Amino acid sequence: MADIPYSVCSCLYTGIQKSIAFLTMQASAVQASKECVWKRYDDQLYHEVKEALQWHRQHCMADTSHLEEALRVFENTYNQVHDK
Repeated sequence: MADIPYSVCSCLYTGIQKSIAFLTMQASAVQASKECVWKRYDDQLYHEVKEALQWHRQHCMADTSHLEEALRVFENTYNQVHDK
């Protein structure tokens, strides 16, 4: 496989980071409000984030530990939302 440019990895990292932040905000809003419900497109974004993070881990040299920790925090909230 060809070398992946740093700019591609950087943009992917930033996109994953922002998506995790958005999902965390959504899950917190669902927890805080009885009227908010978790949407199917949020589930889709969650699966896309996991796939992108896996690809980033395999193909980019940057450390993903911060992203993985943020995803774990989100997943804890996500599990609480689905257990409601």
